[in-house]
Amino acid sequence: MRLLFSFLCILFIAYFLEDFVVFKFLPLIISIVFTYLLIESYYRKNSIILKFARKWLTIDKKEELYIHKSTLFWIFIAFLNLFLHVGVLLLGNTTYWAMYASFGWYLIFAFGGVLQFLHRKFVFLKEPKCVQK
Repeated sequence: MRLLFSFLCILFIAYFLEDFVVFKFLPLIISIVFTYLLIESYYRKNSIILKFARKWLTIDKKEELYIHKSTLFWIFIAFLNLFLHVGVLLLGNTTYWAMYASFGWYLIFAFGGVLQFLHRKFVFLKEPKCVQK
C-alpha cells in the first residue's frame, strides 16, 4: 500500500511540474523495485517466480531448484532492463524514452522468456542418454 501511495505522490508531483522529468523516472523506479524484489526473493530462498508457479502448477524438488537458480537469470535480465532505462534517460530523447518505457522493455523480458523456455526444453528437461557398450 505504501508503494502505491509513493507512486501516486510521484505522479502528483510530476503533474504540477513544468518539466515532466519526474514522470520520466517513474518506469525506472518501477524497474528498480522489481529488481529489488527479485534479488530479495533469491537471497531469502523464496523465489517470487516460484510463488507464482506454485499457484498454477505442482512442482517437484528438482523443478523447484531449477526455478530458484533461474531467478539469477531473471535478475540479470532485470539489471539489463535497468541499464537500458538509464541509458534512454541519459540520451534525453523523449521519443526514445516513450518507445522504451511503453513497450521496449516488454521485448527485453520476452527475449528472456524465450531464452528461459529454450533452456528448460533443451537442457533441463532433456533426458540423459545412457551409453551402452
